Amino acid sequence: MKLSIRTIVRILLALLLGTAAFGLFNNIFGVIGRPLLAGATQVVDTGETLRFVIVAPQYDHPYWEQVRRGAVAMGAKVGVHVDFYGPRRASIDEQAQLLDQATMAQVDGIITQGVHDPQIDQAIDKAVNRGIPVITVDTDSPGPRLAYVGSDNYTAGQRAAQDLLKRLTGPAVIGIIRGNLGPEQADDRVRGFRDALADVPDVRIAAVETSDLTRTAAGQQALKIRQEHPDVNVFYGTTALDAVGVVQSLTTEGMEGRLMVIGWDDVGEAAELAGRGFIDSVVHQVPEEMGSRAVTLMEAYLRRDLRPQPINFLPVQLRGGVEAK
Repeated sequence: MKLSIRTIVRILLALLLGTAAFGLFNNIFGVIGRPLLAGATQVVDTGETLRFVIVAPQYDHPYWEQVRRGAVAMGAKVGVHVDFYGPRRASIDEQAQLLDQATMAQVDGIITQGVHDPQIDQAIDKAVNRGIPVITVDTDSPGPRLAYVGSDNYTAGQRAAQDLLKRLTGPAVIGIIRGNLGPEQADDRVRGFRDALADVPDVRIAAVETSDLTRTAAGQQALKIRQEHPDVNVFYGTTALDAVGVVQSLTTEGMEGRLMVIGWDDVGEAAELAGRGFIDSVVHQVPEEMGSRAVTLMEAYLRRDLRPQPINFLPVQLRGGVEAK
């Protein structure tokens, strides 16, 4: 059958429009992100593939890379496609926008960090109201999420303080660098730490500053605290990059190893510095297991209507210095 030139043109236009629409769908998220199951092997055939999206507070972060890794590995086992997105720099505004975009794309499930902030609460509300379940990991949110998967941050903060007390040989003046983007009073890692030290003589917290999840800001805030409170002899950082920034700041002053540093998460540079003894104690979490467990619970809920427990705590350990490898 001979096709007319007009018919051929129409077929070509249809193919071009289809390709453009497919590209638009795959790039609907305006901040950096990537599909992560391309090329995955041995995906279990469990029927229609589900699409989950992880919205991290920051894209290029060693801790969230482990969350992603665990989620993708489990997704490959149970037939779930997992995408990963996050702002270039930690930003509640951009995290909320990404959550809204995931909702507009009508994904099957969303996994994100809980933050005590109205924008994040509203974004989670929108998703849930459209029938998209949300699981929070690492830190929880007061919104109507399906479940929380992560550490008991308050208790772990208390354990970090108790570990500090075991190591002290005299009075302690403490500077805290926190990476949580929410208000301090909602930061369980700081609250647990504070409460465990509240009645301890000769131990006081001199200042609390926020790093916005960057090592550079953490270092700058550590320097600020030392300038305003030169008697500070202990730093407590509530994320991996906070402790790294503190050590880098102390190194520029030639003070590395002379102040005590308590941190969270022995991943990336933090693991290296802890292994060399520059971080004295670290709260060891299991971010890879968080990602894996979140996918497991979401998949079971959507395919088999198995509603998870609202709180799913995973174990933490306190590791000291060279043990944290």
